Amino acid sequence: SAFADNGQPQHVHDPSAVYRSDFFPGLGWVMTQRLWSELGPKWPKAFWDDWLREPANRRGRASIRPEVSRSYTYGVKGVSSGQFS
Repeated sequence: SAFADNGQPQHVHDPSAVYRSDFFPGLGWVMTQRLWSELGPKWPKAFWDDWLREPANRRGRASIRPEVSRSYTYGVKGVSSGQFS
């Protein structure tokens, strides 16, 4: 993940720090082609973040996230196809 929920300057101290989590962190992430080959065919149309956290999909895998966010959003329609705007 490139996103940290608490990645604002007042909450972070080490721009090189990363944290491992067994809970999918949320936004601003990438995955390998191998993982997409596994998950892509069954990807849901909505609530994919909750779906990805389910044990059957997570399969004991972990993710890493930086202390300082590496992503930026400009508030334009994305993967959710604008269904929550």
